[in-house]
Amino acid sequence: MTKNSAQAVSAAGAAAEHVAEDVAEQVAINAVAGFGFRANATVASLREALHACQAASASLISQPISIIFLATAEDKVEHPALLELAHELGLGLTAVPLAQLITLAETATATDVSVTMLSRIPKRYGARSLAETSALVAAGLGAQLLAPRSVSADKMATAAIAVITTPLTKSSKSSKFSKSSKFSTQTVATSLHDNSHPEPL
Repeated sequence: MTKNSAQAVSAAGAAAEHVAEDVAEQVAINAVAGFGFRANATVASLREALHACQAASASLISQPISIIFLATAEDKVEHPALLELAHELGLGLTAVPLAQLITLAETATATDVSVTMLSRIPKRYGARSLAETSALVAAGLGAQLLAPRSVSADKMATAAIAVITTPLTKSSKSSKFSKSSKFSTQTVATSLHDNSHPEPL
């Protein structure tokens, strides 16, 4: 092999490594989208909240985000608007047990983890943002919020995206989550204070 040939091979190898690094950087991050919404929320409300949260999250990280399923409290999971959005996106829905939402809320209080506290959230949801807590519980241990929850313009729906950091088992995707005293989140902005509308979930 000539010197020029060796240099060409070396250059080609370096280029291949660079391409491989670029591909690796573009590997999508698996995530869960959690939702909170009022009874009269529409699919447009949910869609708008999700798109806003996706945009906010994308501005904070370089990797693409792949939402692999949606989540909300077990007593809201059959809402027509949410079912329509899941069908529209071709994604499954996870019903998060109310007891686990409360566990996360209590844990956040005890460890000073910043999950948005909302005084008008029903106690059955733990008085914390339903979008954030449902996303975190559904995403599993070590999950992190990518950005603060986003609120639809009509204030009927909220969405939050949590990154999955540990492999999910088939059973965990079926709403059988393990309780834990440790949940990790990024700092979440304080809630809106508009008394002309009830606080969204």
